[in-house]
Amino acid sequence: TRLAAWYVNKGEYRKALLLYEECLRMSKVIYGENHPNTLNTIDNLANIYVDLEEFGKALSLYEEGLRLRKVVLGENHPDTLTSMGGLAVCYSKRGEAEKALPLLEECLKIRKAELGEYHPDTLASITNLATFYKERGEPVKALPLYEDSVRVSKVVLGESHPDRLRSMNNLAVLYDHQKEYEKALPLTEECLKGWKLVLGENHPHTLTTTYNLASLYKTQGEHEKARP
Repeated sequence: TRLAAWYVNKGEYRKALLLYEECLRMSKVIYGENHPNTLNTIDNLANIYVDLEEFGKALSLYEEGLRLRKVVLGENHPDTLTSMGGLAVCYSKRGEAEKALPLLEECLKIRKAELGEYHPDTLASITNLATFYKERGEPVKALPLYEDSVRVSKVVLGESHPDRLRSMNNLAVLYDHQKEYEKALPLTEECLKGWKLVLGENHPHTLTTTYNLASLYKTQGEHEKARP
């Protein structure tokens, strides 16, 4: 599994897929389908299928993993909630919003109660639900969740963590679309500063944020700042 995880980090998903498939087959034979090693491998394999956009295969694995973890670990166990979150995201990517939303909401509710707000898993649920609403074109519901994501991730991950910068960028874009420019501008400025620090000046994220900031300056009538 270490080699498979290494391939995932390198973006070589097809190589990781073969290893996880073999690992799952062997784990079921050696440990049984209810063993934690088997359940972890089911989730890892499902994640790979999502990365490869093979959502049908991912869906069946997430469903299997969630069913088994509820029996073995209980409904509120962190690993059970990980399977629930993965299943919800998979439903969302398949366009099955009516199945995704209740799972996303339940997962967030339980994680807040069991783990507290300032926990990486709770943060993941907040961001997943925010992204769901953003992609569904519901900015009013997405905005407060992205605000929470930016606030919580500052404590959990640190100011310049890429995940926080992504949430900050999404929040700024939503503010921009809502014509709340006075809120979008400082967020975009902070986001640009973070991307430059983390990724450098020529990275696509940095360049996109630079363009967004210039557009905001123009909207605010600050044409001198908008110039390169």
